[in-house]
Amino acid sequence: AALRETQESLNGLGDAPPETTPKRRKLLRESAGAITRDVRDASYFTMYQGVLAENKELRMVARYRKGASRFSDSVLKLKPERTVEGIKALVAELRGRELPGMANPAVMRVLVTDFVKRWQAPVAVLLRETEALVVEGCHGIIANHVKGEGRLQAR
Repeated sequence: AALRETQESLNGLGDAPPETTPKRRKLLRESAGAITRDVRDASYFTMYQGVLAENKELRMVARYRKGASRFSDSVLKLKPERTVEGIKALVAELRGRELPGMANPAVMRVLVTDFVKRWQAPVAVLLRETEALVVEGCHGIIANHVKGEGRLQAR
């Protein structure tokens, strides 16, 4: 019984690490390559293989689209005159004696400052959500690659 418990405990640690430095490097390169491919695929592709086909939560691009959709909705709530087209119209309307193709710097400063203030909050939310999504997705992909590697899994 004690031998069986010891064997189960050893099995929980995963395979023995390679004995030589070149073999360890090769294993690490292969692991890093697999993780990098999965992170790339989770970020761009819609055709998923391996870990990404099995676990929909790791597909970052699909989850990002939801956040981007919320961002679009919040931007659409901005007043029409504060969009790029609205600002162009205001600049044309408030044109003074500037040379053709130039805009009044005082007007531009006020408009751009107002424009940036209004977009700051929605952009900050999108950035925070995107960062959390990428970190969570990368951790999930790495966790799937070290599954069964007891010592690595705990880290």
